[in-house]
Amino acid sequence: MARQTPAELLTQADHLARTDRPALARLCAEEAARQTPDPTDAATILRRYPAPDRTGTRARTRERTN
Repeated sequence: MARQTPAELLTQADHLARTDRPALARLCAEEAARQTPDPTDAATILRRYPAPDRTGTRARTRERTN
């Protein structure tokens, strides 16, 4: 598989975010940030795609199983 550029990864992240898949969007953003040589640009990328809040998901899962 060919390695994707940060621009390609961010295009995918945008698509994933628009289609309500924030966790996958974040993974693409993390890889784009990892490949970005400027730390300021990398931080900006990660701010655009925040990590999904998993706390609420766990609480809802526990409520359904109890």
